Amino acid sequence: MKLSFSTNAFTRHSVFHAVERIAAIGFEAVEILADVPHCYAVGLDAREIARLRGVIDRCSIRVANVNANTAVGYYGREFWEPLFEPSLAHPDVELRTWRVAYTKRCIDLAHELGSPSISVTSGRMVPGFTPD
Repeated sequence: MKLSFSTNAFTRHSVFHAVERIAAIGFEAVEILADVPHCYAVGLDAREIARLRGVIDRCSIRVANVNANTAVGYYGREFWEPLFEPSLAHPDVELRTWRVAYTKRCIDLAHELGSPSISVTSGRMVPGFTPD
């Protein structure tokens, strides 16, 4: 069995430091948080991605997953409730469209980091709106 650990537990540190610490602890893989303060895919430039890829390679750790569940960066706040909005199930078409586009960016990020997967929450039912 191979274990990985999420950078989500290191949000007081840079993603680079988080990957280094997770590798130093002995994990074989890491999950990258695709949100602030780590890898919020909006505005994440190629230089930052290349730097992260370099840290991953230097630490001989692989990326098991890109966690694209939360969107704290969307709101520009440290905490937002509900934390997983806007979601793929959001009743507002503009917000739902943003989430679809963000998810696609995270798929691209996962590819660039060598991750075989991303995780994303579909969202929750909003009172007053039917599933369709």
